[in-house]
Amino acid sequence: MTEKPLNELLYKISLRATAGRMDVPITHLTMDSRQVRPGSLFVAVRGTVTDGHQFIDRAIDQGAAAVLCEELPAQPVDTVTYVQVDNTARALGFVAAYFY
Repeated sequence: MTEKPLNELLYKISLRATAGRMDVPITHLTMDSRQVRPGSLFVAVRGTVTDGHQFIDRAIDQGAAAVLCEELPAQPVDTVTYVQVDNTARALGFVAAYFY
């Protein structure tokens, strides 16, 4: 199983804000909240039909270790790391390249 610290995955990505441990181990990447498992980085991507930000709470309930988002939640969970960027779809490409 691949495991990398979050801060390594964010190399060369311009961050707007962060909250939580940046060295949290990430074992899985997904933008589908139904596929989140403990250790996942959930990437909240805005789509043409749905907005991944609507599924952040669900991803956390399923064990997401960190969330990559464009908007930080109003009520963050203390045990989860949040990373805010300007464009999550673009950032996902870089994160996936470093992870895989």
